Amino acid sequence: MNSRLAFGVVAVAMIGALTACATPTPLPPGPTRDEILELRAEENFDWWQSMSGGQPQPLVEPVEYVSYELWPVYMERCVTAAGFTGIRANGESIMFDAPAGEELATNRAYYVCYQQYPLEISDSTSEGLFSKAQVSWLYDRFTQRIGPCLQMLGYVVSPPPDRDEFIDSFYSYELWTPYLYVQPGFLTWEAIDQRCSRPPELFDFLHP
Repeated sequence: MNSRLAFGVVAVAMIGALTACATPTPLPPGPTRDEILELRAEENFDWWQSMSGGQPQPLVEPVEYVSYELWPVYMERCVTAAGFTGIRANGESIMFDAPAGEELATNRAYYVCYQQYPLEISDSTSEGLFSKAQVSWLYDRFTQRIGPCLQMLGYVVSPPPDRDEFIDSFYSYELWTPYLYVQPGFLTWEAIDQRCSRPPELFDFLHP
């Protein structure tokens, strides 16, 4: 038996032992309303910092949560009532163009209106929002099952961050996954996924 075939046999056996050693815990439920509001607050902070020119972030209480269908209409009315033009509803989206020289003031009006009439919290999955319990569960799946399995197949898996760092960076562009340096090579992704189960469909966007 040549060395490559022998390695393959041993790897398959070890992967079988890995997947059989423990039954994966069920995926925890999605975020609570409070968690979603917390996530949105973090997003709003980052958004404001990116376009405010260093102005203090306004504190705005919601007036009404609105559906995707009505949100563009509410935003057009609100921004227009604040004295700014260049915004109009277009189906379930909006067309927005800040007048030259009024970008900061218009951005502020848009931001305030968005806080006054935020989108209704309906399906957190469709909005790409996950509970911390779900992200923590994914960390275990990546570090205890998928990552070791990929290494047994001979792929390079970069060292994971600690759990808290993984959770804190989940919505960033620097999120770690065991797939970062994996190039299928002599195997297809389908073959890899048969040996090393991919994340559940909820997190399918993290799979290459």
